[in-house]
Amino acid sequence: MFLQTQRLLLRELAEQDAAALHEIERDPRVTRYTSFDPRSLEEVRAYIEKAIRDQSDEPRRVFDLAVIPREDGEERDCDFSPPIGRCGLGIYRPEHREAALWYELHPAHWGKGYAVEAASALLGYAFGPLGLHRVWADCDPRNAASCRVAERLGMTLEGRLRENHLLKGEWCSTALYAILEGEWNARSERA
Repeated sequence: MFLQTQRLLLRELAEQDAAALHEIERDPRVTRYTSFDPRSLEEVRAYIEKAIRDQSDEPRRVFDLAVIPREDGEERDCDFSPPIGRCGLGIYRPEHREAALWYELHPAHWGKGYAVEAASALLGYAFGPLGLHRVWADCDPRNAASCRVAERLGMTLEGRLRENHLLKGEWCSTALYAILEGEWNARSERA
């Protein structure tokens, strides 16, 4: 799978991405609000190996893509430059045509709109070729930047679960955002 935006390429994760993803996922600023602690290189490699296995599932349920900036604006079939992050979609309830969305970037690339741009491309794929009805994202409400990404994608805050899970030794809350197929299509028509 390969998607392009104005400034980004999104492609399948590959073994050669391990060092770049380790640089991202070992950073406590990146993992502060995630379900995992900073990862070792071996843990990142194991994650990528699973992502590669998921690519061949039939039907495919997990799409975990490397995010790569386009330097020259050229159209390309693929690019194996080191990723600056990843963006993914997991279809956990296919009978309901519903999926979860996630995104992470290296801190050097925060605040540039890349997360919104990458996630928007993936939402277009979700509501287009995949024919999904609903995509949701959950964020720790303290992670204001992640919540802003969901809002900029046109997702609606559906609710907040108070201290619903124990994460890294503290009770954490969850803000649940979602967007429906019709909302995405109406938004896309206006753009």
